[in-house]
Amino acid sequence: MFGDNLFVSISTIVLLIFSVVVHEFAHGWAALRAGDPTAKMMGRLTLNPIPHIDLFGSIIIPAFLIFSGSSFLFAYAKPVPVNPNNFRNYRNDEIKVSYEELLEIFWQIHDPTQINQQGPDIGSQYRSVIFYHDEEQKNKAEKSKIQLEGSKQYLKPIATEITKAKTFYKAEEYHQKYLQKNQ
Repeated sequence: MFGDNLFVSISTIVLLIFSVVVHEFAHGWAALRAGDPTAKMMGRLTLNPIPHIDLFGSIIIPAFLIFSGSSFLFAYAKPVPVNPNNFRNYRNDEIKVSYEELLEIFWQIHDPTQINQQGPDIGSQYRSVIFYHDEEQKNKAEKSKIQLEGSKQYLKPIATEITKAKTFYKAEEYHQKYLQKNQ
């Protein structure tokens, strides 16, 4: 369908990339309005496509679909980083960021192979764990863990637990907004 005209094909790729960039920008903007400056601090609150482009999801897949004559298009960008701990109203604002995005960021910001430890901090309170509230979240967490294991990114096995959320106790005030306080 698209492969017949090179100009139309290239224009479609550009439009598709622009669309996914606007989509990711919107996630960052919504998080910022809810109190989380993470995307802004990491340079991702921008319409510049460079920080958002995922080589495979933004370029290779759409180009393949277009030039192979596919009748549908699909693309994705790098998820915008979000820290829901910064939301002013966690209960209401967390639904504006997808669970999948939180999982992807979770895997990127720590070493999931360490057991009861993160860096120099040792103890069960430093274990790698994903808490879920329902079966849908549990399934998504398990799927993301299996994908990470399959990527062979780590030499050691993934030690991250996937556990049903129970009573949550907010950390002491000196632990709140740690990144903002320690810049």
